[in-house]
Amino acid sequence: MKKAILKGLLALLIGTALIASANLAADLTKGDIEVLKNAEDFARMLDDRTKRAVKAMEYIRTEIRLNGPKRTLVNQGQYLENLQRKYGILLFVFRNDELIHWSHNAISPISALRTAASGKEIHKFDNGWYRLVYLTDGIEEYVAAIRIKNSFPYQNEYLDDHFAPGFDVEGLSEISTRSTKGGVKLRADHQFFYLIFEDPAQSKKHAPAVFLLFTILGGVFVFIGLVLLFSRALMPYLRSATFPLFAVTAVALRAVSIQSGWPAYIDALSWFSPSVYASSLWFPSLGDFMINVLILTALAASARYFFHSRPSGPRTGLAIFVLLTALGFAYAVFINHVMKGLVVNSNIPFDINVITRLNLFSLAGICSGGLLYFSFFLVADAAVLKIQRSGTDRQYALLAFAVLTLAHVIITHSFGIKDLAFVLWPVGVTGMLIYIRLFARKPNLKLSHSVVVVALFALVAAQNFLKYTQARERYQRSALVGKLATGATTTSTSIPSWLTAQTGGSSRPFAPPPFRNLLIGQRKKERLRVQTARCFTSMKVVT
Repeated sequence: MKKAILKGLLALLIGTALIASANLAADLTKGDIEVLKNAEDFARMLDDRTKRAVKAMEYIRTEIRLNGPKRTLVNQGQYLENLQRKYGILLFVFRNDELIHWSHNAISPISALRTAASGKEIHKFDNGWYRLVYLTDGIEEYVAAIRIKNSFPYQNEYLDDHFAPGFDVEGLSEISTRSTKGGVKLRADHQFFYLIFEDPAQSKKHAPAVFLLFTILGGVFVFIGLVLLFSRALMPYLRSATFPLFAVTAVALRAVSIQSGWPAYIDALSWFSPSVYASSLWFPSLGDFMINVLILTALAASARYFFHSRPSGPRTGLAIFVLLTALGFAYAVFINHVMKGLVVNSNIPFDINVITRLNLFSLAGICSGGLLYFSFFLVADAAVLKIQRSGTDRQYALLAFAVLTLAHVIITHSFGIKDLAFVLWPVGVTGMLIYIRLFARKPNLKLSHSVVVVALFALVAAQNFLKYTQARERYQRSALVGKLATGATTTSTSIPSWLTAQTGGSSRPFAPPPFRNLLIGQRKKERLRVQTARCFTSMKVVT
């Protein structure tokens, strides 16, 4: 016992030292920013995006000439969506000053046309900086807007001013069309603009990763030290209070870490950005969500070990079974709520029917959700194991389980949860464990049993993701309708491109041209000859 206590103290000391030295280790990784090289990388990326935008305009021009704007919008919807999602390129097509085709409404099509036609190539709209490309033959006008940086009129936990992927070079903090001291001057065909970098001595390229590594390792060592100390030092004297004290200590330490706030190193990582996901004080980012899931799973495993290793009589075993099962059902409701928040309060794609739309954040969210469901399995198995090891009569266990199931269904329905899949999945898992442990008398789960559990959790997770993704889309649609009805702007809300478009500087919503006009335009087969083209032929850094 003394050795275990010494190991626990050593692990606790190491973990505390790692967390305390995280700031110092991150500061040691600072280095100098290569300003000119990074500016050249920015210019090279902008050149590439501009060429891609010109090719997309030529491709859409051909499609409209052959099939008309209406059919092009339908046939090329996926292409236009990928263009916007991967490269941040928006396309607008006008004919005789009338909008006949658009790919997204993140910015006003009318404002984009007026700005591009006036000769501006770098412009700041209400929601950020864009590079504009303008092509016209005097009748039809094509405008491409390439998103460079978000710049919202106000900030909150969901809006974040950041550069678009590809433009977020190290040390770059702002973009400006005015001459700025210390800024790097870039030249386009008709316009200059400036890249503003941080102080070269304050680069933190590897600092966030180093800080996160030290804090996570320190947290793991602290958790191991707490487990050893509570299980070896307190259990012989405070058997009943050991696990509650351990759980309260772990939750309190996590609450202190959230309340105190981690240093700015973490803000540089998109995993801890509230613009990706944020639902509450306890779940302020996707990184915090993953950490909380790990802690909950570790607590569930500790509960299973504690109640499994402690001997008890039939009455005590039945009482613990009732307590753990009731807590397990409440925990299942909490899991449903957390999974809903993960989908509804994030901009992470969770359309599991289209795998190509998923990204690394999607994979992290799905894996974390699976781990969260597994933690419920550990709690339910702890309850059933307690009945099996205590020798309690199976009839009493079944009666208690039936009463708890009825109470769970009534309570969850009274709180507005009507979907049976969300209500009954914890009942199914617990019932299967009761059959395996008490009636089949299997000390270990077979592979077939594990497959059934995994399949059940997968179905519940799929149901969660699909329903909540649809709910998020319905909310965005209703929010758009409300904004259009009141004449508000949509700069801070991401709206699907197929819904509508909105004019800038006007309180009236923009309506697409009538179908009759589209048919008339479709019959015109004249070849579009580009007479003017404003685009970057060669981006250069002016030294």
